[in-house]
Amino acid sequence: MTGSPQGSPPVPPTYVPPGFGMRPHRGAAVLTLGILGVVFIPLGLILGAIAWVMGNTELKDMEAGRADPSGRSMITAGRILGIVSCCLALLVIYVSVTAGIITTQLWSSYFGATLDKLGDQGETGLNVDISKADLDEARRSPLDEREKALEKQKKPAQKSKTSGAATKKPAGATKASASEVEPKPSGAKGKGGG
Repeated sequence: MTGSPQGSPPVPPTYVPPGFGMRPHRGAAVLTLGILGVVFIPLGLILGAIAWVMGNTELKDMEAGRADPSGRSMITAGRILGIVSCCLALLVIYVSVTAGIITTQLWSSYFGATLDKLGDQGETGLNVDISKADLDEARRSPLDEREKALEKQKKPAQKSKTSGAATKKPAGATKASASEVEPKPSGAKGKGGG
């Protein structure tokens, strides 16, 4: 008499299904987070990272016998989608930042010259068609223009001082002398008749 009380039939061994006594897997959550991370790229970095970490944790729990191993394929798919969504999100961020930097540099180099030109001229509109001559003119300093104007004013003043000293008249002379007056041609010779 072995194994059964007196008079009772023997008890057959009970069937224990796989995963019995283990916590249920979270494959649906990991897969959902992975899919959402790929679909919504701006949130992909956050959702993908969560799916990636949860997938790793679940797989370790399955190997240790703490979680139901029946959801291994769902967890693996969600984990891979999490990795892909993180990579896509990082790529989008990199491309966006690079494009922003390039666009900012192009705008500042192209329209910066226009704005400098407008600042020198005092205009308020944007002139998109800028030639090299316009840029050189816009870069020219206002001091250069003032110096040129002062030089022009000094030259006639110097000429009048030197010519005035050579043609000084005596105090009593009211009429111009013969050397100061230009000779007029005679009527017949001046008209080309002879």
